[in-house]
Amino acid sequence: MPDPSFLFDIGQAYRQKGKCREATAAYKSYLRNAPEGDRAKAEQLVQELAVCVKLEEERERELAHFRKPSTPSRKLRWAGLGTGAAGVLLAGGGVIFTVKARNTEHDIERLCRTICNGADVVALDREGERDERNAKLLYALGGTAVAAGATMFLYAVLHAEHVTVEPAPGGAIIGAAVRFR
Repeated sequence: MPDPSFLFDIGQAYRQKGKCREATAAYKSYLRNAPEGDRAKAEQLVQELAVCVKLEEERERELAHFRKPSTPSRKLRWAGLGTGAAGVLLAGGGVIFTVKARNTEHDIERLCRTICNGADVVALDREGERDERNAKLLYALGGTAVAAGATMFLYAVLHAEHVTVEPAPGGAIIGAAVRFR
């Protein structure tokens, strides 16, 4: 709104809420934009709020000493997303090996319907076992990577104080104690 009296009203609202810096900024903006009006009152309020602003600044300096260092960076978020994506790709590889193992199983069944040659069956059976082993390995690695990626991402985003990852039947449980700001 082009009317500077709104700036004075905003200053009043901030002052009543105890936000001295914001109130002072609104009053100063009012003084810059108001050609006439309640300038003396605004100037008086700016002077009165100077003490309050100094107290706020001192309190901020004291609290800064007790604050935690900066929150985890964006890099940790991206690392978590990248690790999780790699885990999904690894699990996808596990799916491919599972399908190959099942196809090998079907090949053995088809082969043994007509004539079952022992050498062919043993070779196919070994191939199927190898594919099954590879699938299990990729599932384990993929699940671990997804859990690690989720943990990193949660830590970075939620400012987690304490994160735990516990194995559970069929997966893992991720727990986090977070603090909201």
